Amino acid sequence: MREIKRMHKCFFVWQEQEEEKWLRAMAAQGWHLRKVAFCTYDFEQGKSEDIVYRLYSHPKGESDLQACIALFEDMGWEWVDRLLSWQYFRKAHEEGKLDEILSDNESKWEALKRWRNIAAMLGALNLFNFVNITFLSEGLSRAVSAPMILIRLLILAVVILLGTGTVRIQQRMNQLKDEQL
Repeated sequence: MREIKRMHKCFFVWQEQEEEKWLRAMAAQGWHLRKVAFCTYDFEQGKSEDIVYRLYSHPKGESDLQACIALFEDMGWEWVDRLLSWQYFRKAHEEGKLDEILSDNESKWEALKRWRNIAAMLGALNLFNFVNITFLSEGLSRAVSAPMILIRLLILAVVILLGTGTVRIQQRMNQLKDEQL
């Protein structure tokens, strides 16, 4: 029976390239991705290989996803697992061949645009909640108890994280647009 290793690591949407590089480095050490969950990766021990991993954010329904997976498998990619709409694919690196699952930056750009819009919307909703409980709500804005201060700080931290995420995703989108020119 092969050894299984569980690792916890957090990547954000705008860090898909870093996640792909990390998975490739793990494969080079003989740890091959088996399963992915929120900030959790299960690896199976095998031989050290130069395996390329690519993440693909699939925007459509389940039936279309199966056709998409079949298309990528026909192109030599192996589907590994999924996390939300993110699909994890891998294949052995072949010298002189393109290691991209998508040959056009437009598809990557569209996937990032979806995630940018989600981050911006959730950030705006949390900002509204923060302003509401800090300044507008009659009873809540006057509350100075430790739990209320903690709630305000947590909401503010989420607003900052989502705002930073929105900016980082937009920067990644701009980078893809520049590469296309």
